[in-house]
Amino acid sequence: MARLTYRGSWRISVVHKMSDWPQRIVISGSINGVIPGQVGVSVLVAGDCWQLAVEHHRGDEWRANRHVAPGLLKHKGGRAAQVITSKDQYWPGDSAPNDLVLRMDNVGAPFEVVGQHAVDARLRPLPGGALAGRAAEHLAVEVRNTGYQAFDFDTVLDISDAGRGALAEHGVLVQEGWSSTALRATGQEAFGRAVALPPVEVGERATAYFPIDASLSRAGTPEVEFVLLTGGDEGGPTPARRRGVHPVPVGDAGSNRPVTPPDLELVRGLEMLRTRAGRDAATPDGRARLLDVAAKAATREDKQVRPTHVEGVERGLAR
Repeated sequence: MARLTYRGSWRISVVHKMSDWPQRIVISGSINGVIPGQVGVSVLVAGDCWQLAVEHHRGDEWRANRHVAPGLLKHKGGRAAQVITSKDQYWPGDSAPNDLVLRMDNVGAPFEVVGQHAVDARLRPLPGGALAGRAAEHLAVEVRNTGYQAFDFDTVLDISDAGRGALAEHGVLVQEGWSSTALRATGQEAFGRAVALPPVEVGERATAYFPIDASLSRAGTPEVEFVLLTGGDEGGPTPARRRGVHPVPVGDAGSNRPVTPPDLELVRGLEMLRTRAGRDAATPDGRARLLDVAAKAATREDKQVRPTHVEGVERGLAR
């Protein structure tokens, strides 16, 4: 019996039938089921790895179609589509594989965030897993491939601007750049602020690490948006299906004083300036600009530059 293998989520639609015999589609593997071979039927099938077969009924039993062939896999907008043709029985003068024709459309998200936790400089998980205090050096993000093929070698994971802003509102700054020490410690390759992922197969998982400063963290559970990017995404918007939102627990940094609005303004200001300045933020001029932002942020409400603000900037520049 000819079986075609698929991974991930696909919508199967019956688009043509040219046979007097009843037809059906049989799904087996990580998910099982039977789909009637009637024009207009459309069913969503989702699983890590499953097989598709086409059968016909001659009046006595269901038998496998003699010919089942997948057409060219076409990619558009981050999705894939394919046509499957089949022939139940060859007859003299009738060899066209059109007894049952299916259209396959890949649907759903290509990844999901399945977990996250705070780790220290040696990538050791911190108690409780929440991002809190100076000990939290990285945010570890575990993702699962829910697409239809392995991640390409140019696939990277990033935290979107909205996601970084959500963390900043709770006092957690996601660093824009990487130090050579941090890259060696994580064994990762960075592309700008994004992190390269290995060619993970469908259903498998990988962990990405993002450098953070949680020294001013404020307890909460922000909804953080993550994005899966490829080399073909440069210069264009990321398709919505490659964006995923996941709650990230944040703990209090442990200071006796409450985190006040000036602290939040400081984190937001640093995030904005780092975005604009990039790696130049580590230059003397960039250093001066960052300190200036800290001063302005701190004096907006209480008219006084607190040493903790400047210290926070110094720590950020030292990374």
